[in-house]
Amino acid sequence: LYARFWTKALRDAGVLELEEPFRKLRHQGMLLAQPGWTIESDLQVDSQGSARVIATEGVDAYDAPGAAQSYRHYPLDAKFDLTGARSDREGVSLVEFRATKMSKSWRNVVTPDEVAATVGGDALRVYTLFMGPFDRTLPWSEQGLAGVSRWLGRVWNLVLGQTVRESERRQDMSTDVEVKLRRRLHQLVRRVGEDIDALKFNTMVAALMEFTNFLIEIDDEDIRTSKAWQEALETFLILLAPSAVFMAEELWERLGHTRSVHEQEWPAWDANVAADETFTLVVQVNGKVRERIEASTAIDEMQARRLALASPRVQAHLQGLEVHKVFYRQGRLINLVVR
Repeated sequence: LYARFWTKALRDAGVLELEEPFRKLRHQGMLLAQPGWTIESDLQVDSQGSARVIATEGVDAYDAPGAAQSYRHYPLDAKFDLTGARSDREGVSLVEFRATKMSKSWRNVVTPDEVAATVGGDALRVYTLFMGPFDRTLPWSEQGLAGVSRWLGRVWNLVLGQTVRESERRQDMSTDVEVKLRRRLHQLVRRVGEDIDALKFNTMVAALMEFTNFLIEIDDEDIRTSKAWQEALETFLILLAPSAVFMAEELWERLGHTRSVHEQEWPAWDANVAADETFTLVVQVNGKVRERIEASTAIDEMQARRLALASPRVQAHLQGLEVHKVFYRQGRLINLVVR
């Protein structure tokens, strides 16, 4: 909080030569209490829409009027800022409350110790990174936390499922699936590195989640015996380690490594390996999207034009018209201007 003050004080004392403690300072956003719904009869509401829990046993909060389970229990004297919205559930009136600043006086604070005791420190850390841009003010979500916890569970099962002895592992990486796996892995290394540098931690986690889904999709007995699979798991754990510190370390050790995952060199990516062989060519007619075609990344404008004109969907919009101009953006789209 006082980094600039102490830096300047130490400079004046001759201890430091620095003028500023950092080249750029970016603050994280504020975390708000989760919005939701609760039972109106358990509240005392004033004319401004502020409410206080008067039920001795406290109240349950729900993320929607029809939700079967509550996401949190609020104690006596907890406070809410009501939106004015109401809903009836089996004769019980529920009122909606806003996301508000966490405060001890409002008794709506989520403490890290409570969360870590329930889902673990890794799930807490990953969820706070995944919530959204780190400099935004965002509401807490128990559902979002549970989703991250489930994802970490899938990662655990994926890495430890059907382990293969090194003597059984194939050394070649020539099958189509293995080539695709290496391409996706190098794309992941590139994206995670770029997102960390740009402080886009939410999209970094999203990339790790997408790669997990891809691994689950291609997972079978044959791919698990490949060197590509082993490389993918080990690289993935190194990329995961800054976020899920403890789980990545445990899984790394269970894969047979003795040196900490946090002491490994950051993976490098190869632009040639990461390059896609195909892309989705968007075809527009007079600026409106009419078709999407899977095409080779090597095609030029004439080849893209032939592909577009060969599509029955595109032809349906060209009846009686002539192509006057063609605008082509390599690797993205082609726009046919007709009249």
